[in-house]
Amino acid sequence: DIFPLEEASRGDILDRNGKSLLDAQIQPTLIILPKLLDDPEGFYQQFSRNFPQLSLLHQEIVPQNKNGTLVYPPTLVVPIPDTTTLHALQKEIKQGVVIAPYRQRYGDNPLAIHLLGYLDSEKKGVKGLEKLFDHYLADDHAATYLAYMSDAQRHIIAGSGMRIIDQKTERCDVVLSIDQSLQQKLEELMNTFHITRGAAVILDTHTGQILAACSRPVYTPKDLAQTYGYQDNQLERVMGEDYRYYPGSIFKLCTA
Repeated sequence: DIFPLEEASRGDILDRNGKSLLDAQIQPTLIILPKLLDDPEGFYQQFSRNFPQLSLLHQEIVPQNKNGTLVYPPTLVVPIPDTTTLHALQKEIKQGVVIAPYRQRYGDNPLAIHLLGYLDSEKKGVKGLEKLFDHYLADDHAATYLAYMSDAQRHIIAGSGMRIIDQKTERCDVVLSIDQSLQQKLEELMNTFHITRGAAVILDTHTGQILAACSRPVYTPKDLAQTYGYQDNQLERVMGEDYRYYPGSIFKLCTA
């Protein structure tokens, strides 16, 4: 059996110099495979007591009896909040539990998020560039897998253990005219002047290319519950497919 060690198997979104705008991060992450646990109920009780900061849910660990058949929850990916928790977890590793490097699609500080858009729960692009270039970015295979061999009783076959497999993938990236350094400075200016609603764009006057663009309010692309800021996307009012606004009186003649 194999499990992908990345949130979404997709190409990157890069600036004009080949620098990623996603701030994707590979972090040590707790991977729990409920079907391989010797005692799911006991494991849940122990871990929820020893590691309340992980906010584990009973239904995420313990199988449910449906019509006489035990149905196991899917493999669970649990972010590790700090190094103290990481060190404590390393002492609790057992069958069905592993700490492995896991790649999140978005980090804590992605840039140009109102251009990037975001993914749905199935990791398909539903807004912004993630949606527009979904057929280019999407890949059927992960770059890294967690692999293991188990028998009919769900035990890892002796000597096989768990291992990480790197797989060569040739993905399509999307390259923008955005300049990462200019984008970063523009974002910082919006924050410095406490702009809560509005947008700013920097253009190359010779080519018309967009070098930086940001909008407020902000949102968190890695948290689907926090996407309101995209729905109030000021950039999309003039550049997006869902809005068609006339610019209004941007130029007036003055006579004396």
